[in-house]
Amino acid sequence: MLKLYLMNAVIKKFGEILFIFLASASLIFFLSRLAPSDPVEIMLGENSTMEDRIALKRELGIDKPILIQYKSFILSALQLDFGKSIVSRRLVSDEMKDAFPETLKIALISILISLFISVLIGIFSAYYEKRFFDKLFFILTSIMIVSPSFLFGPILLLFLAVKFPIFPVSESHFLAGFTLSIPFSAYSSRVLRSSLLEERRKGYFLHSIEKGNSKIKSFFVHLFPNSLPPFIQINGLQFGGLLTGAIIAEKIFRVQGIGSLLVKSVYTRDYPLLTGLVIIFSVIYLLSNLLADIITKFIDPRVKYEK
Repeated sequence: MLKLYLMNAVIKKFGEILFIFLASASLIFFLSRLAPSDPVEIMLGENSTMEDRIALKRELGIDKPILIQYKSFILSALQLDFGKSIVSRRLVSDEMKDAFPETLKIALISILISLFISVLIGIFSAYYEKRFFDKLFFILTSIMIVSPSFLFGPILLLFLAVKFPIFPVSESHFLAGFTLSIPFSAYSSRVLRSSLLEERRKGYFLHSIEKGNSKIKSFFVHLFPNSLPPFIQINGLQFGGLLTGAIIAEKIFRVQGIGSLLVKSVYTRDYPLLTGLVIIFSVIYLLSNLLADIITKFIDPRVKYEK
């Protein structure tokens, strides 16, 4: 039964991924065709000859009818072939391969820090509900949630890289990851706290204590595992968001990752690169959500997926 539900969930999620992949690819294709800029003019310059422009349009395939261009674009996108960058003339896939590991390092550091902080604070806050620590937790997490990366980033850079040179001034993946983890860990800890309090009010926790088990054992054997599904779900979504939302942190700490590449593609009107990045961002976000669903199902068999 577990395998059947899991299989249904995976098939359903992959169907959603394919649909959003095609939808985002289609949207980007038609929006790029409506853009006022001419990619041929960007590549060759204003002083290029008409013969050169015609030859390049034929090479890029943009001299064909729009529906034929669309069909070719979708088939290539399904193979993760987004053509060549207008600016660098390199394959878009190669550009993303170079930048992706940098962003992945930041995202992994951030999610690990976020998990550690949120589990620690969430447990203590739930245990000391409505007491001093819980009230202090609420104030601190409120500040952390509303504080943007462009505020914490420069502060960390100033104190931990300039005044106290513990980390390098540029390309510090740890500081970038730590900056991103601050609002995420605050939100995750609140989710965990709420889930723990909800589960603690159920009868099985008190029944376990009445049977002679200690509060610590009852907590970690019964209460904590049953409180994890919402926590895992939100962290799955956050991990996808970390990979696709590291633009500010990468700019502050001068990390040449996916976020920096996205900004560059916008400024230079590099439509093939921008298209590839947007589509990949959509897929990464959905895959991280799928992974969170699978982990949740293994941890808590009570979670049922729709058939």
